[in-house]
Amino acid sequence: MDWNDDIKTGLNEWYLSEGSKILPDNSEERIQHYWNWEQHLMDNLCPMLPTFIPYNYKAHWSNLQGYNYIEDIHRS
Repeated sequence: MDWNDDIKTGLNEWYLSEGSKILPDNSEERIQHYWNWEQHLMDNLCPMLPTFIPYNYKAHWSNLQGYNYIEDIHRS
C-alpha cells in the first residue's frame, strides 16, 4: 500500500526498521524520525481514522416511544 521503489520496501516498514537503528534512544534525531513516521501514518495510511481522538456515539431507538428521559433524570 505504501511501497517505495527507492527503498524497496513499504515506507511504514522502513520507518520501523530505521527508527530502531538511531542511537541514543532519546536523541532528537530519533524523536523527529518517529514524529515523521506518525505523520506518515496519519496522512497516508489511516487518514479517515484519527488515532488519538476518542469516539463519540449517539444512539436512538424507535421502540422507546412514550419514554421521556428528562422525567427520569428529575426523579433521580
